[in-house]
Amino acid sequence: MLEDKIIAFTKLISKLILLIITLIFIFGFAFALSEKIKRPNYKNLSYNEFITLGLIIIVMVILNLFVFGIFFKKTKKADNVSHE
Repeated sequence: MLEDKIIAFTKLISKLILLIITLIFIFGFAFALSEKIKRPNYKNLSYNEFITLGLIIIVMVILNLFVFGIFFKKTKKADNVSHE
């Protein structure tokens, strides 16, 4: 019983860490992109780096959607339900 709670808590923490890392990447990408749009000669990232970072962020967002179960909802197991 305690092991299940520890595993569930560890999964929750890992999901939150993944979400926080993704949000940091999105915030940094949005800031760098807005600076690049305001000042095209601003030397923060080249266009290839923007494309690469954008693709990484897209993959991370899709991974977050799978991890948090947005695409595929997990069904509850009926084994633990008592019908009394």
